[in-house]
Amino acid sequence: MHFTTLSIFLAFCLYVTTALPVRRARTISFPLKQVRHPDRDLLSPRDLHAHHCLNAEKRMARFIGVPTPSDEELIAKRSTLHKRFNHIGVDKKEHDRRAATTITIETTITSTVETLFTTSTTTIRVLPTAAPSSPAVSLPATFTLQSSQSLATSAPSAEATNIASQDGTAPLRNFGGDVGYFAILQMGTPPRDFKVVMDSGSSDFWLMSESNCREFVDTDNGPVNTGKGCGNHTFTGTKSSSTLKTTNEPFEVTYGSGHVIGKQAKDDLILAGHDVKGITFGLGDRLADKFTEDVFDGLMGTATSRLSDLKVPTPVESLKDQGFVTQAITSYKMSREKDGVDDGSITFGGLDSELFAQETLVTIPNVSDVGFWEGAMEEMTVDGKPLDIDTTSTILDTGSTLMLVPPADAKKIHAAIPGAQSTADGFVLPCDTKTVVSFQFGGKAFKVDPRDLTFNTLPGGKMCTSSVIGNDIADGKWLLGDAFLKNVYFSHNVDTNEISLAELK
Repeated sequence: MHFTTLSIFLAFCLYVTTALPVRRARTISFPLKQVRHPDRDLLSPRDLHAHHCLNAEKRMARFIGVPTPSDEELIAKRSTLHKRFNHIGVDKKEHDRRAATTITIETTITSTVETLFTTSTTTIRVLPTAAPSSPAVSLPATFTLQSSQSLATSAPSAEATNIASQDGTAPLRNFGGDVGYFAILQMGTPPRDFKVVMDSGSSDFWLMSESNCREFVDTDNGPVNTGKGCGNHTFTGTKSSSTLKTTNEPFEVTYGSGHVIGKQAKDDLILAGHDVKGITFGLGDRLADKFTEDVFDGLMGTATSRLSDLKVPTPVESLKDQGFVTQAITSYKMSREKDGVDDGSITFGGLDSELFAQETLVTIPNVSDVGFWEGAMEEMTVDGKPLDIDTTSTILDTGSTLMLVPPADAKKIHAAIPGAQSTADGFVLPCDTKTVVSFQFGGKAFKVDPRDLTFNTLPGGKMCTSSVIGNDIADGKWLLGDAFLKNVYFSHNVDTNEISLAELK
């Protein structure tokens, strides 16, 4: 009798255990928003494209640990890779004139996200739009940061500018033209809003110091002070935050577009109502002009802490350590300006199953031994036909706009695209191309929208600069930036050292 009763009890417990729903892991998400800067259109298409080429090439140099080449070296090298320039009716005299102008501009524009451009005669400055603060709110177990788009003529809505809505969402903006993405995060006591670039290609978190922040220009002989302050930004320090604690530990981090110098500090990071205590970050008081002239107030890297110059856990790792999420996962859905819808999102702690097709999800090991997110690409096709490419691995980098490949592979790709041509400034292709390029990871081919193969439109409106550029900085290694990543759901897991990709819904 007792045996029968015990058996029934155990069976009931087993039924209840299997029948009860498993609690979903907590995630913290923020919107990625599109904000198009009107002054971006004042820079010529070729010069803007050249700027992004330089940025990708410098980032690749940093990724593989080789000295960062100067702008002049990169421009000279690119010229040798595109000798067959006269395929779109540009005569030699006109080409030489454009090349001279391009060098002047390219040697002064190297910021990660374009909001200020300088030529020999014109300086174009874009000032950030002030966004009203909103009080912190309680977050549900799952909350997603969504992206929304504002055209130059549109004033930001209250919905777009709030840091956290009642359902736990908060804006994350695109710099316009799909060239960079940032979130509005809150930091300090009282909490204040900061525009923070989200970058999978670095690991440090920094903001600008309110204490005598100064601008410098990077030169071959080191940084040279300009005598200017750090521009129109939201700064932080002990005067504006009662919980901020400074240290004597130095801080310095270098990117493809310049570097930041300062001291380490600690303060509370508020993520839609959750108070993450004592985050260590860099308090930059000397910044390269590329950063002071941009609209953002800081940068948050989402690579692994092994790469960190601060030698501290990254914010997502701190979120896990303090129990706000169960895994140190960061997931990106990047919006596309041409869709006219800002629906991007960045999620900490997991993947948002509402944003991707579950059956297409693949997970691959991270092959980087230094902390970047780098995976093995198995195959590439153009309109379904495999190309004989020479790649060993591919870095996935939200901080790069274009796709950087070895020169031989770039030529093969464009040779397979109808109407594509090689010019002195790089490759061009018809703006209305219908060619579909795909990259295979983990046995799954991920297609690139034909619109993302073109970067910007050249005079005449028929030809566009290509989002694929050739450079031999890294032998056999590829870099896939936003032109590819906005076509997939991109996630990386520090705990398992893995990368996940899936098709978007």
